[in-house]
Amino acid sequence: MRGNATTTMLPADERRLEALIGQWRALSGTDRAEVLKDIHSRARRADIRSYLMDSLYLLFCEKDAESKKAEAENEVLKYDSLSGAATRTYYDRNADHILGRAQSYGGTQAYVLVDIDDFKTVNDKYGHPAGDDLLRTFGDVARSVLSELGSTNLFVRNGGDEFLFVLDGASRDSAEAFAEELQHRFKDETSRREYAVQTFSCGIALYSQDGADVQTLIRNADRRVYLAKKSGGDCIRSRNLELISQTG
Repeated sequence: MRGNATTTMLPADERRLEALIGQWRALSGTDRAEVLKDIHSRARRADIRSYLMDSLYLLFCEKDAESKKAEAENEVLKYDSLSGAATRTYYDRNADHILGRAQSYGGTQAYVLVDIDDFKTVNDKYGHPAGDDLLRTFGDVARSVLSELGSTNLFVRNGGDEFLFVLDGASRDSAEAFAEELQHRFKDETSRREYAVQTFSCGIALYSQDGADVQTLIRNADRRVYLAKKSGGDCIRSRNLELISQTG
């Protein structure tokens, strides 16, 4: 009998707990400190049942607050404020899981790495606000093009003026077509800006032809970006280039 009594919450206790939760959330920090003092005072007077109820409630509130704080921090870490792309931190935490999606899309996945040409010149000539506007513009164009492909593809700000696209189920041809459309719309949109037409250099690596792990795929995409830059920029490279061997 005693075991059942201690593990079952009475309706009156449930209502009281709900009321306490509402009251706690409305309190300021100072008022919460006073509540804690009162709880400990009642505990010393051996009002054990009341003490346990309030302690349970406080534990619930603290855990709830910690969970919401963690969720808010994760949201801040997830998206870049300028471009709207996922952050590098978010991608690094989920890279292996994202690569694993390739098996659900016919075993193919394209890694499209983009580096905006002459970004430093825009910053130096027109100022950082223009540079920020350029990143926002690229983000808007990228999300628009991606929205036409499907919801599972990922857009990441890799750092500075470099961006990564992970295209699930993409072939080399379709990845090239995506990059060409992105380049076309980016040129068109920036032609209306004070810093005139902007372009980018792009390297594409395909799972598993160009690598079977994240590090190798990104390194090979980056090598192709370098070669695109070296040839003068405004260029997309994805084929017939010496590749870095797979890691580990």
